[in-house]
Amino acid sequence: MTEDESSSWSASVWVRDAGVGKSRPSRQFSERQPRVRPKLRLSLDLASLLWAAMGMVICLKAGSNARFGPILSLALPAGRFWVSAEYRWRVRAEASRIWGQVVDFSAGRGPIPWAAALAFVSLPFFVLDLCHGGFLGTFDTRPVIPTAVSLVREGNWDLGEFDQPGTRSLLRESDGQFRYCFQEVRGRIVSTYPSGMVPFALTVVAPAYLCGANLDSPRSLQYLEKVTAALVASLV
Repeated sequence: MTEDESSSWSASVWVRDAGVGKSRPSRQFSERQPRVRPKLRLSLDLASLLWAAMGMVICLKAGSNARFGPILSLALPAGRFWVSAEYRWRVRAEASRIWGQVVDFSAGRGPIPWAAALAFVSLPFFVLDLCHGGFLGTFDTRPVIPTAVSLVREGNWDLGEFDQPGTRSLLRESDGQFRYCFQEVRGRIVSTYPSGMVPFALTVVAPAYLCGANLDSPRSLQYLEKVTAALVASLV
């Protein structure tokens, strides 16, 4: 084969391979094209947020069905994840993105992955802690929620509203004496302990008050204490 024939043959092979490369499908993953119309997708996203807000209202009302509120908040997003391939792709892509932040942080690169901490730790813990019906507490924390309620409703620290004649007192033992966590100071009933946890309780009691919770019910106050504890623990 002469030099000219060899050059011509090499050029024809290069052109043929280039043509095959153009027609061959790429091995790289292409971005998935959303099949849901943008307006419909936006409407479904807003509906999911409103649905989640409704579930939290049920939770903060602290009624007999309060523990089902967090589950209800997740019902619509879970349904969309089950039936919509496009929504599953969006969730998986976002989960992969924030997990990448965890990987980078573990290797000493990038900022603290706050979004991953909230999505993978705080939110699941908060929901699971509120869904079960158990309570675990002591009288040491008993004044926290009533103090927050008094601040929201009356703007003071006096807990005398929970010690009215003819009603079940949250503050006294069966013999009429104050429980060890309450005391009377200059005619006002206040907590025996410092009120460092009250600001955390206010973040729960204030929305519960706006949602119409019965803040005179011992059971409602107990549940709001559980919500406050779950919130603090999940953020920690």
